[in-house]
Amino acid sequence: MPIDDAETQQLPTVDGYRVEAVVGRGGMASVYLARQLSLDRQVAIKVMAADASESATHSARFEHEARVIARLEHPGIVGIHEVGRLADGRLFYVMPHLPNGDLAQRDLRTDEAAILRILRLLLQALGYAHAHGVVHRDVKAENVLFDAAGGPRLADFGIAIGRRRATPRITREGMALGSSGYMAPEQARGEEIDGRADLYSVGVLAYQMLTGRLPFESDDELTLALMHAQDSLPRLPDNRQHWQVLLDRAMAKWPEQRYADADAMLRGLDGVERSLARAQGSPLLRMRHVFDRPRLLAATLGAVGVLAISVWLVASRTASAPSADSLSASPTIEQQIASANSQLAAGALVVPAGGNAAETYLEVLRQQPGRADAMNGLRRVFAGLAELAAAATESGDFNALRERLQQTDLLADGLGALGDEGRQLVASAAARALEAEVTQALALDDTQRVKRGLDRFVEFDLDAGPVQALVARAQPVAKPVQEATAVVPQRGGVPQRTQSAQSALVTVGEYRRFAAASGRPPARCRARMSPLQLLDKRDWREPGFPQSESSPVVCVSVADAEAYAAWLRSQSGAAWRLPTLDERRASGTKSSLAEWTADCVTTPKSNCSRRVAFDGKLSAETSANDLAREPTRGFDEVGFRLVR
Repeated sequence: MPIDDAETQQLPTVDGYRVEAVVGRGGMASVYLARQLSLDRQVAIKVMAADASESATHSARFEHEARVIARLEHPGIVGIHEVGRLADGRLFYVMPHLPNGDLAQRDLRTDEAAILRILRLLLQALGYAHAHGVVHRDVKAENVLFDAAGGPRLADFGIAIGRRRATPRITREGMALGSSGYMAPEQARGEEIDGRADLYSVGVLAYQMLTGRLPFESDDELTLALMHAQDSLPRLPDNRQHWQVLLDRAMAKWPEQRYADADAMLRGLDGVERSLARAQGSPLLRMRHVFDRPRLLAATLGAVGVLAISVWLVASRTASAPSADSLSASPTIEQQIASANSQLAAGALVVPAGGNAAETYLEVLRQQPGRADAMNGLRRVFAGLAELAAAATESGDFNALRERLQQTDLLADGLGALGDEGRQLVASAAARALEAEVTQALALDDTQRVKRGLDRFVEFDLDAGPVQALVARAQPVAKPVQEATAVVPQRGGVPQRTQSAQSALVTVGEYRRFAAASGRPPARCRARMSPLQLLDKRDWREPGFPQSESSPVVCVSVADAEAYAAWLRSQSGAAWRLPTLDERRASGTKSSLAEWTADCVTTPKSNCSRRVAFDGKLSAETSANDLAREPTRGFDEVGFRLVR
């Protein structure tokens, strides 16, 4: 709506346009409703504010936004018609006029179908932007505008960055840019971000549309950022629980725990839509996602798409009484069962349309719900899909695996407990095949192959519990790298060593084995990069950056390290301990991490109030006081090794 104030009396002059009214204003620019004279169409013109044009930062941001939008031609992204300068030198650009307001003005709490449609289109737009190297960084309700047809479009790429840039160049006095209510924790901390930060913001949008409020609210930006980083996501109402898994994953605290990309989150939306369809009992809605996803339909037309259409046609047949002629021509139930059994034996599980076992068994169940031989037949169909899923996994054909899982989901919809049983059977077969792959990779000590296998569990939403336990058990108790040890005469029965036998840094996998065996709770961890990170709830399991099982463990306290050494002594019979600072320096081994040592810095009130952490360098000039740390907590750049 036009803004009625004094600024409407000072409308800018833009060649080729008749500027009619102010429709929006921010700190950096104003947006005007105008008519393009050459094409006689309404447009919106964004003009840089006069005071903002004097700021190099604001000018750079405005030009950056225009360049980014000009690169992105997508129906879900607000485009640009023209870029130019006014007579006074101010930048402007012309974009389509979107007359139907923004998402913040809409109450969609009772319209889940509309929420699904909006999220699907936004994710498609973001997927396109991410594929072109652009991270939006400010996805929020006010930046989702609606065109004349009611379609959502993503606007305001003013703070977007290239995904390969380590840090944003366009900043606000050194602070993270974005809207605090929607901002991913890593973005608020000023860390490097990628498209998964946008997916977090989409999760916030989904929560807002479902409940009418933001998941975290505070008048203070720092407090709000801390809530996003630390607090658990509020649970959705009971009648919206089918969204909870999607939101939990989209809004995970660490990017590695979220959907890998927009396509993966779109697949998560498919699951929400299937759950909604089951709740509403609509065959048409159950199949809608097939038609809403053209690329999915194209990829699986010979299987999933045909099965979906066939099942829906079976479920939607008229219930009117058939004629006598049609009755005489219709096969009996026994004939249909025999036909389905033959189709099953021939391997026609879900295709071709009109001649597959699944469709025929479903037709029998339509006529006689609960018929045992038809139900058992569908169990055998699921068993066949499980074999195909396992074979696809073993051969590394993950497109085929995805197709088998999609076929399973479509067939399982509406079958209740039998459908759940079928889903579990197929998923377990795929998981066992992946577990075999990881087991072989462990035997070959191929860590990259192990990681790829674990990533597949996440990609296909399979239960990784057993294989994660397998990986943890495969970690060796210790990996000593022995050095020569000179022993001098004993004093008091304790050998005095002039050179230490050094071990490798203790790894995440090794420490995980100890934590599982001992039940030791994790210490609180302090990050030393920013004030926000000082308050972040992290520990050795989630130090704030991705780690593999072979990475050095960090975020452990001195007490943790000494408890690990005691446990290792009980397991191996060897006298493992933390090295002294002199021993660590004498080893001649540099480290990228600081490391706990056995040395204390004492005060009059305590015998060992602070503990020395070797700084990773070999210089003997740094004093123990300079290296002292608080021993009761962990640090995200301090690990430890043991000597024997």
